[in-house]
This record gives sequence, C-alpha cells and structure tokens, in this order.
Amino acid sequence: MATGEWFLVLFTVLSQMAVGYLIFVVRPVAGRQNPVLTWLLPAGPLGLALLVSLGHLGHPEGAYRALSNLSSSWLSREVLFFALSFLALVIAVLSERGQKAAAARAAATFALGTGLLGVLASSLIYLLPARPAWNNFQTVLSFFLTSFLLGMALAALVKQYRPEVPVGFSPSTCGFVVSLLLLLSLISSASYLTFLAAAGPEARITLNTLLASPWWWLRVVTGWLVPLSLSYRLLRQEEGSPSITLSLFIFLLVGEFLGRALFYGTAVPLGIG
Repeated sequence: MATGEWFLVLFTVLSQMAVGYLIFVVRPVAGRQNPVLTWLLPAGPLGLALLVSLGHLGHPEGAYRALSNLSSSWLSREVLFFALSFLALVIAVLSERGQKAAAARAAATFALGTGLLGVLASSLIYLLPARPAWNNFQTVLSFFLTSFLLGMALAALVKQYRPEVPVGFSPSTCGFVVSLLLLLSLISSASYLTFLAAAGPEARITLNTLLASPWWWLRVVTGWLVPLSLSYRLLRQEEGSPSITLSLFIFLLVGEFLGRALFYGTAVPLGIG
C-alpha cells in the first residue's frame, strides 16, 4: 500500500471516531456545565486527522484548493464538513472554558451534524464504478460502523476513567450495543464477500487477495472475535470494568485500522482482471 494511503487510513479512522464519540456525548450535556475535556477529546483526534490528511497531498501548501469544487466534488465537501466540525469543537472548548454551557452545547451539536455529513462525504468519495470493490453498500455502511463502534468504545472508556464527563449510557448498555454493531458488521462483511465472489474478475481478485492475506484474518480476530467476547463480558457487568473497557477500545481500534488498510490496499481497478 502506498504511503499516501496510510495517511488516508489514519485520517478516516480518527475523524470517524471523533464524530462517533459526539453521537454519545452531545445529548447528555444538556442543562449543565461540563468539563472542557468533554470537547477536547473529539477535537484532538479530529484536528490530528485533518493534519494527517495533508500527507496525502502532493503539495500540502495548496490544501486550500480542496474547497474549490464544492458543487461537484465529495472530496471538497468532506474537507469543508470536517473543517467546520473541528472549528465548532474549538468554539465548544472556548465556550466551556468561559462557563457558557449553552454556547458550548450548541457548537458541539453543530460539530456533530457537520461531522456526520463529513463521514457521509468520505464514504461517497469511494463509490467509483472503476473500483468494483468500493462501489457498493459496504463502503458507506462500514464508514458509519467505524464511527459508532469507536465512538461508543471511546465514550465508555472515558466514563470509566473520567466519570465527570457526561456519557449517556451504562457499561452494560455499551456491551449490548457494541455486540449488536459487531454482529451487523460481521453480517455485512459476509454479504460483501459474497458480492465480491459474484461480481466481475476485478472483484474476485480483491476477494482472493483478502482471504489469502494474514492481515485479513488478524482483522477478523482483533476487530470482531475478541471484541465480541469483551463486549459480552461488559454486558454482564453493571458497574463496568476499566480493564475490559480499555481492552475493548484497543482491539476495536486495531481492527478498524486493519480493516481500513485492507480497504485501500486490496481494491482492484477495472481492467486489471
């Protein structure tokens, strides 16, 4: 896989995790003063994601040109939405520091809305007929599943180690929801492999490459099997467990990084098969 694609792996996974965290935190902050950490947590990964994305550009100093085709380019829209989301999080941090809880929540809500649009734009970039392995339902679904899985795991981790940060679910609820999301991810991935087997020669090359790669099987273990076991253990605990929650987050993060690397590294363009 090319170096620039590793930057895309980092950019997409980190930005989607930040947005997913907001999904589970924005609602519980209503009507209260919250720690600044509430908004620093997503702002950090999202800011890092935007910085890392410059590594994919041949000329980073010309990054501003990425906004020049908003009317026709999902890439331009992706940059705009995530930039707006990051700026809104900065405003949320500053508002919280100034003890303006209502302004902080409004900014965070805006960050969540633009962030979700950014995730959608990211996925639509890759719906390309020239890449059959990308041009299907799995691309959009997998990007949003990354947001929900990593966002909930991060929020659950924060709840264990920094309980003053508002999180709108219990550890057992986290275990239940993550289990359901992982089962959905497994089912959709199995359907995706079936799709590749029935599609053209380029898609079948992608399928054979995936199944022959040890990284795919490592992704199966770290991204699905181990997290399913950990989420089931979390489901059975009312008070939660810091060690289980931390392990769940780490394994999910590694699994999503591997899955995204395989996404970029195995797609075969038309004409290769």
